[in-house]
Amino acid sequence: MRHDRKVSLAMCLFLVAGCILQGMLTERQQVLAADTWEMAETTPYGRYPETVTYTLGKQVSASSGMKDGDSYEDNVYTRYLQELLNIKTELILKGDETNYSALEALAVSGGELPDVMMINDAELLSTMVAYDMVEDLTPYYETCFSNKIREIYDSYGDDRFAAVTFDGKIYGIPETDIYSSANFIWLRKDWMDELGLEAPETIDDVGRIVKAFVEQDPGNNGEGQTVGLLCDRQLMADTSKCYNVVPLFAAFGAYPGIWMEKEDGTIAYGSVLPETKAALEKLREWYQNGILDREFLLRTTNNNAKLVSEGKCGSFFGWWWAPNNPLEESVRKDPEADWQPYLLTNDEDGTVQTYLPYAADKFVVVRKGYEHPEIVMKIISALYDYARYEDSDAVAIQNYFANGIDPSATPLVINCDYSDAIFRVTEQLQSVLCGEKDSSELNTLEKGYYNACKGYLDGEKSSTNWAAYTSRITAVSLLMEHEIEYVNEGYTQGFKGIVSDEWKEYENEYMLKIIIGEYSSSAFEVMVEQWYARGGKHAQQEAQKKYERIRDGRQ
Repeated sequence: MRHDRKVSLAMCLFLVAGCILQGMLTERQQVLAADTWEMAETTPYGRYPETVTYTLGKQVSASSGMKDGDSYEDNVYTRYLQELLNIKTELILKGDETNYSALEALAVSGGELPDVMMINDAELLSTMVAYDMVEDLTPYYETCFSNKIREIYDSYGDDRFAAVTFDGKIYGIPETDIYSSANFIWLRKDWMDELGLEAPETIDDVGRIVKAFVEQDPGNNGEGQTVGLLCDRQLMADTSKCYNVVPLFAAFGAYPGIWMEKEDGTIAYGSVLPETKAALEKLREWYQNGILDREFLLRTTNNNAKLVSEGKCGSFFGWWWAPNNPLEESVRKDPEADWQPYLLTNDEDGTVQTYLPYAADKFVVVRKGYEHPEIVMKIISALYDYARYEDSDAVAIQNYFANGIDPSATPLVINCDYSDAIFRVTEQLQSVLCGEKDSSELNTLEKGYYNACKGYLDGEKSSTNWAAYTSRITAVSLLMEHEIEYVNEGYTQGFKGIVSDEWKEYENEYMLKIIIGEYSSSAFEVMVEQWYARGGKHAQQEAQKKYERIRDGRQ
């Protein structure tokens, strides 16, 4: 009898263990577990028993870099998701940088939404939440985000989800804004060598180099055909594209659009400070002398990329990843094009000053009523955790990373990585390349870059190998060698909405008119007066209160 009781007790414990086993499965074991709807809907990697198709709306790129017949609906990422999770992508709404904002607004106003949609506007997201158009994703944060994805978001503190949280509920997935550090001046060194020019150390050095490119035509484009420094209409462009003029403003201690700490313990709006006027006067001088592209107001990002790839331009300010886009195409067309990055220091001690952008307005939402709202968490976990850190067989994705395929090829078009991700990757690559570690210790992302960098060092000088090495090793190593000082570090959270988007657009257009000579430089004071007359004083007070709460540790 006692023996029978022991057996019964053991059986009960076994059954109880079986009941809770699903909750105890490791994330990797979920991939191998039998397909069940319950497992699929409550775990990051549980595979759907039947194919789940979701319709998608997103912004695409005119130069994604995809090859071999791949498309936005059928590429390495979408095929991987179908194999791993049994998810199929159907793209029904797409647009590029010129029209996606209008298309997303039209879809929202008409109430005809795809199941999953990329949103580029925080106010539009608020409208969608107010009209109950999107799903509450809170229940799936713990169940369908992997542990590492949650850890990645935690590396930014609480502010990543602040913009998508309403009444304590999560209504969208925000993009992570990896700290991209400082902008470089990217220059054609082969042109510099031909003209006997030294590496730039100051902003005036940059001006002299670009002027020589334009006037002496080392690219043999013909008289008047070499374009000056490329520039985006948005002078302080975000981290998603190059061609801003942040280093020039920084050379004068100016940061338009940024709230800056002053020595007297107050905070000031960078756009209305005297330093900004001085920087605008330098840009005006460059424009008049042809150092700044005289047609920059008419060009799009794609226009600028074409000028670079066709050898019509040899200079622009850009991020560490510029070798992937737009420079890879330039080197592919002309292997002799020697693009190199240079950092401009602001102080005698070699410090590089820049700023931390406010969080990007880039979110993924799920249409209210869609049957599988958890799908966005599963996609992010699969592509940015499992494929990157766990799946050693994700060779095709490794190659996409290494070849610099534009992020728009991913279904959800948002990046998800640690705040210091660029330095983590380069440190790992350097450790393996110098023999301190074995390549087997690298994750999927790192392996892809390592293979390309190793190939480049071994003499396989393809444009994709060049891009991987020049971005991940040359450029990022240069950043790691310098002390980067962020002028607004520690108080970026909560400041983005203080100044309206309407005013930001107005001040940007006003500055453009000063640069091209439509307004005199003295008109800057008029803009400052308008700033205070249109609510700048109230904005200043609000920013000061936020700043003091943060400074005093009372936030």
